[in-house]
Amino acid sequence: MKPWSAIRGSAILGSAIRGLVAGAMLLLAPVLAAGPVQAQVADVPFHISDGGHVVIPVTVNGEAGEAILDNGVPFTTLDAGFSDRIGLKPLLTVGGAAMWALSGRRMVEEITLGVGPLREKVEPALMDLSVAEEADEGDLLGIVGGEIFRRYTVEVDFDARRVRFYDHGAFKPPAGAMMYEVKNAYRTGKLFLPIQVEGGKTVSAMLDFGMPGALVLAKRAAPDHWEAEGRAWKAGELGTATRGETFQPQATRLTPANEVTLFDHAMKDVPVVIGDVGVAGVNFPAILGTQILRRFNLAMDITTGRIWLTPSRGYDKPFSPW
Repeated sequence: MKPWSAIRGSAILGSAIRGLVAGAMLLLAPVLAAGPVQAQVADVPFHISDGGHVVIPVTVNGEAGEAILDNGVPFTTLDAGFSDRIGLKPLLTVGGAAMWALSGRRMVEEITLGVGPLREKVEPALMDLSVAEEADEGDLLGIVGGEIFRRYTVEVDFDARRVRFYDHGAFKPPAGAMMYEVKNAYRTGKLFLPIQVEGGKTVSAMLDFGMPGALVLAKRAAPDHWEAEGRAWKAGELGTATRGETFQPQATRLTPANEVTLFDHAMKDVPVVIGDVGVAGVNFPAILGTQILRRFNLAMDITTGRIWLTPSRGYDKPFSPW
């Protein structure tokens, strides 16, 4: 029996099962919901950058530019050079952003972040984004981070290339969307989804729009038979910024997985990076990136630990090596 049961409309097809998955994940019942989407706070276009990120138009204190959408970063982040250019003052007391400061990042004074008609007051961290590929494509001001995901239900529609923000409780899923209740980490804007790699054990994977690949597995979460069978690997590097304000290369290994399953969705020939990657020094068993996420139109509510998934038109598109 699966660790969750489907509900179609109001008819319960099976009892919801509360099970412990990957030692910590609690999965409840997915729901097939219908109804029009309404009560949007903001609806903005996005494009996929050459670096594989979701990039949206933003304003910072009225200055227009672009930002990477990244729930994996706990707080909105500005490019350090841009911050210096507009004269933002250092923030001496970091309050709730203490863990960000402990990771070696500077904080600056409160800004007004604009996303469409949405206006939010945030105290951003700084990072050198001049090395990001997106910096060569346009005016990259920063990263829209996890606190925006905490304040709103966020829908990413890959078919329409739109990001929509809703007040909590106002989002109405489109017809055919499957809803899953999963483990959440409200303070940092994260959801953790259950995956299986080649039929192995269920692993708790962090959903991360800031990771442009398909899947990163910690060494401890890789299938046991991979080492035993002498699987072919390709050496590579993965840029992370778990400490300080610059990206640091980390040695990794890359191999294709014959199948990766997310809930009921099985994907073939998925490129998997083996390497311990985390945020602020916290390592996760697995991270789901945009090469998998863009196979779905999805919405996420961090406050309730809910995610809605509908396969997008790109669901069956072959994965690109990474």
